[in-house]
Amino acid sequence: MQAVFVERDKFKAQLDTLKANTQVTVDKRPSTTSQTLLSPIAQLTASEREALQKAVSRDYLELNGMQEGAHGEILTDRGRVLFKAGFAPAIRKLLGDMRVPG
Repeated sequence: MQAVFVERDKFKAQLDTLKANTQVTVDKRPSTTSQTLLSPIAQLTASEREALQKAVSRDYLELNGMQEGAHGEILTDRGRVLFKAGFAPAIRKLLGDMRVPG
């Protein structure tokens, strides 16, 4: 019986060592191998696409006292940065519209 207790204690010690040196990460995101990934633009509704297009259109910006800066930032009528550099080109890239406003 003593041998059984010794073996049990040995296994408990090994288990404690494994627990101390093991990190388990649980990822509940859907597996990408079993589903088709859609491009970001394909995931947008028509109204969402339209809203993004409008947000960087010259007419809309001017109507609201804003303008696009040289680096794609959106500026207020006083020249303050409303959206950081790269904002407008990023939206256009997302929408697949690489035209530079002119």
